[in-house]
Amino acid sequence: MKAKYYLFIILVVILGGSGIVIFDTVKNGKIDENSQSEEKNKVILYWGEGCDHCKKVEEFISQNKDIMEKIKIEKKEVGKNLPNSLELTARAKECMIDVEKGIAVPFLYFQGECVVGDQPIIDYLRKKTE
Repeated sequence: MKAKYYLFIILVVILGGSGIVIFDTVKNGKIDENSQSEEKNKVILYWGEGCDHCKKVEEFISQNKDIMEKIKIEKKEVGKNLPNSLELTARAKECMIDVEKGIAVPFLYFQGECVVGDQPIIDYLRKKTE
């Protein structure tokens, strides 16, 4: 009986601590400094499964192979991946985007610049590869 009680207490402490860390990350928009330095020179494309606008951007990239040759693009799914979703929130806050009502995808981030929406992202990629 006591073993179950102690196991329950340990589980509550672990889950509570995890919840506090996640809440603090979302609230303050913190991103791991190591991931910031690694991602400084690459474009990050945040996307969601089932997103038609995201598919348009993906089709554009696929049809224009020179983009992938000139720009390193990392794609991060945010609907089912909590760390990616938290990172997207932090990036949006960095660009002074109000995140209270959610963040639209596709969302492109590069060195402090944020671009939201299929056509703006396509235009941005065209400009970067000219």
